[in-house]
Amino acid sequence: MEVDQSNLRERGHSANSIHTTAKDDEFEEFEEVTAIMNADPDIESDEKKCRFCWTSGACEENPLLGSCKCAGSVGFIHLKCLCSWLEVKRQAKTSTNFSTFFWKSFECEICKNAYPLMFKACGRTYNLV
Repeated sequence: MEVDQSNLRERGHSANSIHTTAKDDEFEEFEEVTAIMNADPDIESDEKKCRFCWTSGACEENPLLGSCKCAGSVGFIHLKCLCSWLEVKRQAKTSTNFSTFFWKSFECEICKNAYPLMFKACGRTYNLV
């Protein structure tokens, strides 16, 4: 009995394959977002403040991100404020060999837009988890 192997192909995500030559960052889930960097914390702006801490200071390590579909006074959030918020919402299950982390919802509380695992802004990549 012979098997027709012309239709056989590897299935699943090609980044998991040992036969791929693609770069890992081609398969990462990210979203390009608006970001404000190098904002002077002494200059107060009415619209460009973090919706959590209500400050306008920003730098390359902690930019103000337009991370969802919200606009106006709730349109921006510091990367570190967002990470802190997601850390509070994180649940974990641990055992001797592994830990599992999960979130009931990984989305904006206001507009319900799902957050990606990574943001790209101004040529830099920022990981949420």
